[in-house]
Amino acid sequence: MEEKEQFNGLLLGQLAKIKRWTKFLSVLSYIPTVLMVVIGVVMGVFGTNLSSLGDAYSAVPGPLFALIYLAGAALYYFSARYLNDMSKSADMAAYTSETNHIESLIAATAKLFSFWGIVTAIALALYFLIIILAIVIGISGLG
Repeated sequence: MEEKEQFNGLLLGQLAKIKRWTKFLSVLSYIPTVLMVVIGVVMGVFGTNLSSLGDAYSAVPGPLFALIYLAGAALYYFSARYLNDMSKSADMAAYTSETNHIESLIAATAKLFSFWGIVTAIALALYFLIIILAIVIGISGLG
């Protein structure tokens, strides 16, 4: 016979806070996802006409803007999805008082932090490459 563990009031209160905030943040992350997809599609469709707006916009082609916006939308989507998974796990853990839901909450939290850790590492590497490239171009332009 499996013994069911009961959570104390403090843990249930913290689970309720986790559920509220992760649900709120996931909804806030889905909104820019949709906006970035719409902007990306619009930029992809109408991006060829950017050169008529001036020299600053003609330097980067419209489809590149679309790709950047769609990549940003993907980042927001996965962040929102992991936050939504955390919210569901916290809700189920508070509702059923079963430890396997706490384990799934911890797993969802680990996925979210792993995702943002990888994104941060990639961004830092790109910044490093851009700085090195700027230095090389700057040095070669002087000579």
